[in-house]
Amino acid sequence: MLFAMRRAREEHMEPQDTYSGLKARVIETTSAFEALEGDWRDLYRDAPQATPFQSFGWLFSWWRNYAEEDASLALKLIELRERESDLLVGLAPLVIERAAPSLRILKLLGSGVTDYGDLLVRQGREREVFDAFAEEITALPGWNVADLRQLRPGSPVFGAIERLKLPRTVLVEDGYPTIEASSWEEAIKPVSGNLRSMARRSVRRLAAEGIECVPVVKGTSPEMVEAAARRFVALHREYWRDRGISPEHLKDRFERHLVSAALGMVPEGSMQIREFIKGEEGVVASQVLVLREGYVGHLLSGARPEVMRKYQISSVFVYDGFAAAETLGGARVFDFLRGEEPYKLRWTGTVRPGRRVVLARSPYLVRLYAGSVRLLVSLKGYARSEAAPAPVRKARKLLNALR
Repeated sequence: MLFAMRRAREEHMEPQDTYSGLKARVIETTSAFEALEGDWRDLYRDAPQATPFQSFGWLFSWWRNYAEEDASLALKLIELRERESDLLVGLAPLVIERAAPSLRILKLLGSGVTDYGDLLVRQGREREVFDAFAEEITALPGWNVADLRQLRPGSPVFGAIERLKLPRTVLVEDGYPTIEASSWEEAIKPVSGNLRSMARRSVRRLAAEGIECVPVVKGTSPEMVEAAARRFVALHREYWRDRGISPEHLKDRFERHLVSAALGMVPEGSMQIREFIKGEEGVVASQVLVLREGYVGHLLSGARPEVMRKYQISSVFVYDGFAAAETLGGARVFDFLRGEEPYKLRWTGTVRPGRRVVLARSPYLVRLYAGSVRLLVSLKGYARSEAAPAPVRKARKLLNALR
């Protein structure tokens, strides 16, 4: 075996040495997860393929607010360390969902509200870490289907699954519209003349009317970060309530998650809350950005109705995203993140494909599970389409209201 070892199943047990010079442990408790924070942050800084959604702040917040109290979910966080130095070189953030009496699904931590799922791999250690993860995931008990979602092209997940000797299939998911540009001026050159004119006019009017962007960034006090996050959630709900807001974004757990993620990510520079303030009126618009070197992702936005009517606010948010990136040395990519909505596609024809990998212990189970996924996606797409009968559309709206 390339990576033979005896796994430490409990946190108090010493992990066993491995033939490759690495040792592995499966972390299954919140306390052990939390104790990883310092090493996790160090690994994240040296894992350039990881996105802000693999930061400790994002995933620990997700676990605490979405999964810890859910009896159907079991934490299975696989860590890989150097045998001699104890240096953390890889993390596979996983959970097992008990979906039915005979169905146990292995998923990436953060599934649902996370735009990119992935592994964390220290730069230069990819080959041995992929080999190790392939063996560890295969040997991990308690699952019979793996459903790994929101994967980018080139995701480290693919490096690991290529080494897995298990049946699998790859499905298509929502794409990620991206602007590949290093500045605002470069970003608006290829767009239509009408959009370019409206965007520039909105940015000028905003400045002329005294609306100033005050960013909540690294170095801001925790009290101010929390207050800004709560203001953002209120504006986000106001902005999108009559425009097809996700029912999840109206729930208390979503607000708790965003606040705690901001408290963990803003101090390390992987998130900014960009507030637009108009004198005594206070905050009239806000957006949340996630950032890494050369990268800015537009996570969510919010604004008062009068601001939406007066300005092309989506263009202002793009402009501001590039302004935020300049403070970190500039961007090469502005990522609208998951979803191919028309307002995003007006800005770019570049859509990075999203992928979903289904693995199972048997070819039959892969076909059965993947087939059910395809059917469900088709039914959801039909229910959302204008071709659906009126009763179906009404039922969809009622279901969204009740969720």
